[in-house]
Amino acid sequence: MTQYPRPCTALAPAAARLADRPRAAGRRQGGFSLVELLVAVAILAVMAALAAPPMAGAIREYQSGTLRGDLAGAMELARMEAQRRSAPVVLERLTGCGVALADASDWSCGYQMYADADRDGSHDEAEEPAFRTFSVPPNSLLTHETGGTTQVRINTTGMVASGAQRFLVRSGDAGSGRYGTVCMNAAGRVRVFKGDVACS
Repeated sequence: MTQYPRPCTALAPAAARLADRPRAAGRRQGGFSLVELLVAVAILAVMAALAAPPMAGAIREYQSGTLRGDLAGAMELARMEAQRRSAPVVLERLTGCGVALADASDWSCGYQMYADADRDGSHDEAEEPAFRTFSVPPNSLLTHETGGTTQVRINTTGMVASGAQRFLVRSGDAGSGRYGTVCMNAAGRVRVFKGDVACS
C-alpha cells in the first residue's frame, strides 16, 4: 500500500497571516497622489487665466456683430414694410429701461418700429402700435450719430426721409469694447462695418 506524505498543517496559520498583511509600503496603488492633483489643478488655473482675455474679446466681438446685424436687419425690414404698407415706417428709440441715456442720440434702451399711418410725424400708440421691438444687450452702447435724433423715418419708396444715417455700436467698456458702424444712405442702402468708421 502506497504511503503519501501528510500535508503540513503547521504552515497554514502562517500563510493566512501573510495573506492578511497589508501591501508593502513602497508598492503604489492605483490613482493619483494629492501632490499630482494639486499640480494638475495649478496648470489648469494658469491655462484658464491665459485664455480669459482672448475669450472675453471674442464674446464682445460677437455681441457687437449681433447688434450691428440686428440694426441692419431692422433698417431693411423698415424699407420693405414702408413699401408694403404704403405708409412711412419709423424706427424710434425707446426710453425708460433703467439705463441712464446720455442724450437724444443714445439708443441704448433699444428701439421700436411702427407705421406712421396718418403721416403726422408722431407716434400714436393706440392707432399705430409698434409691430417690432429691438433690445440692446447690457453693457452695450448704440448711438445715432446723424443729428442726434430719436427717429429714422423711411418713406413709401424705401428711401430715408432725412438723408443718410450713421449708427455707432459698442459692446463692452469704452476702453476695451468692440466697435461697429451701421450706415444707411439716402437711397436706403445699408452697410455694416467693424470699428468706428465714417460712412462714405
